[in-house]
Amino acid sequence: MQIIFSTSHYISKGNEQHSLGNYEEAVRWYSKAIENEPGAGEYYIYRGNSFYSMGDFRKAIGDFTIAIQLENSTVAWYRRGCALYYFGKPEGAVDDFSRAIEVDSTYSEAWYFRGYIKGESGDFSGAEKDISKAIDLGMTDGYVYNIRGSAYYQLGDYESSINDNKKAIAINPYDSMAYYNMSAAEFKLGMTEQACKDLKKAEELGHRKARQVRMKFCVECGKKDFRNSSKQSE
Repeated sequence: MQIIFSTSHYISKGNEQHSLGNYEEAVRWYSKAIENEPGAGEYYIYRGNSFYSMGDFRKAIGDFTIAIQLENSTVAWYRRGCALYYFGKPEGAVDDFSRAIEVDSTYSEAWYFRGYIKGESGDFSGAEKDISKAIDLGMTDGYVYNIRGSAYYQLGDYESSINDNKKAIAINPYDSMAYYNMSAAEFKLGMTEQACKDLKKAEELGHRKARQVRMKFCVECGKKDFRNSSKQSE
């Protein structure tokens, strides 16, 4: 005799397994919930998230697409956009993030990710506008300022780039990328001494390119530090 549990039981078990990183097991439980209630769009989002976490973006896209057809939710559009991006379809991702914004213009993550992709494609003005909107809507993570700072740099607004990287550092003092990017803007403004200090800090925090750049543009400090580090390693 087969015991049939409630849909909420299946969802609860799926959520439990997903939180433990047991994504295949989570998919199994979510699939049972879908068998019980095939018209519930949110269950496809749950299962799609597990496929996404497994790196099976094709199946994730399939589940998010069904969720969109069933309920046209912001989350479904956003999650499919994320899956499309990692599936190598950035243009489709941008379209989906735009649809998510149409459904809910306050969805900050969609603004951010759309801006991120615009920056990758060379649309730095569009990237700055979208990420600024995400910040206005409450995103305060350091990486958000880091990415907008990079857009400002590409637009030639070096002071704004420095300011954003300072904000990123205030949020995360160990952000080597922020120190590295800030030094690039400082070099552009002729702030060589400060740029070299920030490159050194980026190097200390583990940025993989900082030492090479510092040795090239901060020669005197670089030679002195190089000799000291050689002695310490002997």
